[in-house]
Amino acid sequence: MMTSKQLIAFVVLVLCAACEPENLSRQQAKIALTPRPTATQTAMNDPAGIDCGQVTVHGLDIATFRIDNLGSATLEIESTRIASQSGGTFRVQSVSDRVTAYHTDDEAGELVISLTPNADQEPAEATIELLTNSGENGDETAHVIVRAVGLYIGDPNIEVCYDGTCYPGAEDCSDRGDGKNICQLPTLDWGNVSLGKTSTREIRLRNVPRAGTCLPPPGAAECTRVCRLTFDRDPSHQNLGFGFVPDNTGFEFRGNIELPHALDVANPQCGLVNEEPLLIRFNSGNEEGIATSTLVIENNDPDAPLIEIPLSAHARQAPVAVAQIRACSGETVPNCTPDVTDIRPLDRVYLTSVASFDTSTPPRDLIAWEWTVEESPQGANPDDFALQGTDTEVMSMWLPLAGRYVAKLRVTNDLGIKSGITPTALVEFYAIPNSRVHIQLVWDHPTNDLDLHVTSTAMGDLVCEAPNDCFWGNCKRQCLEPDSECREPPVWFASANALEGPNPRLDIDDTNGLGPENTNIDEPSPGKFRIYVHYYTLIDRSTDPTQAIIRIYIDGQAAAEYRRVLRPDDLWRVAEVEWTMDIDGSEQAHINMATSDGLGQGALKKMYNCSHPFDFGEVF
Repeated sequence: MMTSKQLIAFVVLVLCAACEPENLSRQQAKIALTPRPTATQTAMNDPAGIDCGQVTVHGLDIATFRIDNLGSATLEIESTRIASQSGGTFRVQSVSDRVTAYHTDDEAGELVISLTPNADQEPAEATIELLTNSGENGDETAHVIVRAVGLYIGDPNIEVCYDGTCYPGAEDCSDRGDGKNICQLPTLDWGNVSLGKTSTREIRLRNVPRAGTCLPPPGAAECTRVCRLTFDRDPSHQNLGFGFVPDNTGFEFRGNIELPHALDVANPQCGLVNEEPLLIRFNSGNEEGIATSTLVIENNDPDAPLIEIPLSAHARQAPVAVAQIRACSGETVPNCTPDVTDIRPLDRVYLTSVASFDTSTPPRDLIAWEWTVEESPQGANPDDFALQGTDTEVMSMWLPLAGRYVAKLRVTNDLGIKSGITPTALVEFYAIPNSRVHIQLVWDHPTNDLDLHVTSTAMGDLVCEAPNDCFWGNCKRQCLEPDSECREPPVWFASANALEGPNPRLDIDDTNGLGPENTNIDEPSPGKFRIYVHYYTLIDRSTDPTQAIIRIYIDGQAAAEYRRVLRPDDLWRVAEVEWTMDIDGSEQAHINMATSDGLGQGALKKMYNCSHPFDFGEVF
């Protein structure tokens, strides 16, 4: 039998045995980092790393690492930091904060690093540190390396749109004396805002690269992000990113803006958008007066890195404009919009100011009206709106393109006081194609002539051949008239009449520059059809290069966008749309860009006229 001293000694011996390193090791976390390169990246080892190869300047690439825990205690990642970086900007996008012991593959952690190189053909490299509880002492710092080489393909190009105009133009920007431009834009004016009220105005920010630039290089991964327009604080300017100077006069942003913030080049197939709203609210307070400030926007467009927009608002009693779509009611209402929930491209929309009012007591009479188009789809030509009644109570406009429109109303009372720009003064509506396939062509030159062609592979895929090709010579509605001089309209499917159902129809043939041209297929049948654009050369027209943009809508939604600079007689094979039907009757559209010739999206050949069928050859 043990004495009390012997028992104490035994307990101490057992406790010390439990403290041996081999027992402690069973309670340690142990981190293991494994590169997970994409098809265009290469894994590196010791330390773990990823070589991203060529990454576009102003673009974005992602390096991903798997985090495993080879120990018996839960792995905790306490912090991460960029320990060193050169030649680019690197950021930790996300990291798992813990990984359990004995985890499954699905429970492994992940580290995601983003990188953007600074310069063409220059290396960019970073070391990223992870402070963890791994190792014998529970304080191991793990490392990974990410590297790339810059490839310049163009710069982002900012557009700031308000009051129906997009800025900056060359005349808006000047060198401030240190080699950097400052762009000072026209005043964004709220006008009169009633006392004690708030009013919000919208600025549209867009990233619209210049023609022929910012096209993903051959071999790039699908959905590669290029020429991103990035907003961030810049110490060489005012170090605001987005901000107001001064910042205490009643102007504020609606919603949070996290910096850095980026806009991609448009790519609907990848869910990448190139525009978004910036909402600015003015609080008028309870005393009359004029408020001013300056909106500052800092970004990475090398031609417009600093943008300043003066802001102005007048707090006072004033009439309130209320803009609405004028709907057709049960009573006879002339000049109205038949269905406000089903507005389509090529419709004429009617707007009314009937609900506008004056805030005086008693209310004053409204004696003047002023309508303008505040926003329209990218590529829209304002001359095509065919505005009517812009100084009357009812205004109408024609909608040449699918997309978003915003009209603005201002009213004036009999004292000459004009309404401010309040939320009710703006009416927003969307033109949504009702054809299941809607193909839109626009371009950036005001006088040259581009033509949209859509062919059926089942009919031979020959451009300018009737009835295979749907184009200006055979596919317009007037081609069905008895005395028409058109060629034979396309009937791809004998089950329907020409220009109906699964057979294509050219709704707009623009010969005056800018576009648009629209081809529609209301109810497609299974098959493949191909999209071409031809730069038609006329003796009395410009022969300047022009950037053409094709947008494809499926069931009313933007599905793809392609762009390319064309020169006289160029025939651009753009894309193929394959319409399929599954056994269960469900239908799908598959869009594939034509194989690139290495010089841009799709491929080019010369076609000198449209008098004979043209075989482009197989490039899909």
